[in-house]
Amino acid sequence: MESPAKRQLTIVDLPYRIENFPLIEKLKSRQKTGEFFNVAGIVIAIIGGLIFIAGPSSIRVGWDGPSLWEILLLNPGIILSLGVMCMFIAGHIVPPVLQEIDTFIADNFTLIDDEGNSSLEGVIQGEIEADGDLNLIFVPTIDRAMAEQGV
Repeated sequence: MESPAKRQLTIVDLPYRIENFPLIEKLKSRQKTGEFFNVAGIVIAIIGGLIFIAGPSSIRVGWDGPSLWEILLLNPGIILSLGVMCMFIAGHIVPPVLQEIDTFIADNFTLIDDEGNSSLEGVIQGEIEADGDLNLIFVPTIDRAMAEQGV
């Protein structure tokens, strides 16, 4: 049974525009943060890789032990791992917001056919515009299945 608070849309009503969607700002902020972590991770990983490949063949360490720079030259895998970790973090910053948007659509909108029954022909999907609006579009069920399979 569908919730009475859901807005019922037919295929004719789509695309449906939601202006000034509040989660868009959160998404843009997360995308910028993710881009920063990705670029920083790539740079750090390249530096670690270059030290690993072209680093010194020997290092002389003083009596008081190695300095931080000498430790990094002795173990460039630390730098490489830190870069890869930054890229991993970057890949996990944006998806929770996209899941929030999908949940918002599922909780507030339903696609119905001409008789008022739930439509089996397709689903409603969000499409984010650059100006901060969210367009709800119709995606046929067969296209969605192919997209999920990566075809």
